[in-house]
Amino acid sequence: TGAITSSLNSISETWLNFGDYEKAEQITREELVYARVIPQKKNLLGGLTRMGTIKYRMGKFDEALVYQLEVQREAEKLNKPEVTGIASLNLGLTYMDLKRYDEALMYYNTALQAFETIGMAAGIGATYINITEVLRNQKKYDEAVEMAFKAEKFLLESGNKLHLAYIYGILGKIYRSTGEQAKRLEFLQKALALSQEHQDEFMICQTKADLGRTFLEAGDMAKAKIYFDGSLELAEKMKQKSMILENYAHLRDWHLLQKNFGQAGLFDEKFTAGMDSVFNAKMAEKVADSETKYETEKKESAIRDLENQ
Repeated sequence: TGAITSSLNSISETWLNFGDYEKAEQITREELVYARVIPQKKNLLGGLTRMGTIKYRMGKFDEALVYQLEVQREAEKLNKPEVTGIASLNLGLTYMDLKRYDEALMYYNTALQAFETIGMAAGIGATYINITEVLRNQKKYDEAVEMAFKAEKFLLESGNKLHLAYIYGILGKIYRSTGEQAKRLEFLQKALALSQEHQDEFMICQTKADLGRTFLEAGDMAKAKIYFDGSLELAEKMKQKSMILENYAHLRDWHLLQKNFGQAGLFDEKFTAGMDSVFNAKMAEKVADSETKYETEKKESAIRDLENQ
């Protein structure tokens, strides 16, 4: 059973790396059946984390949260910093996309403490990136820039150039908000070059969209369209729902400025329909149910501990 679980784990991880989320989900569901019945928890945690990642990348944040909260429960039982760090980091990502920034920041700080305990450079770097993104979303631009350059220094010292692209991408967005257009273009171009060097398709997709917006706002419509089309093509290839929707909105605005009102209307309909499918009342209800279940199980576990004592 353990060998079957490990094999399915490797196969599903490979499908995830290929960007085939449906196949990765199918194999992971098979894996979880076996992983839940063996005493060793490594594969169970891997499978649950992967399911959370698959649902997150497909834009199904409510379903991602169900798996991520289960990982958090298992992490608390194991009390291992590396497991706690990864579980908290993933939870923070989902709460950030649900625009619940205080909760996201709480989980990121938990992750940072866990990673710092064991000196896990990749985890520390990833957490710095996400804290910077939360501060940007909260419009705390000075704090966000300070955190971004702190992250850059750490990543350069640790040799983790892969995550540098994410920091530069966030800096590009911050400088857009502060109106510093030259810096905005500089850091987005740095982000694209690094992400292409490391063949990071998600970051290439995101940065092309951001560069398209930069050129759109600068009035260079031809360059903007090239970047938007490239980003949308990659987002559809990866089935990355949030990026597909973002590009629909960009292309709607591009066509409006070109006075192509029919095309603009089509992209607006696609964007609105997609947003309705991602953020709806059922999602909020499912998130609340998952959180209630997590808190209830946490309290029951605490009561059992007291009874045992």
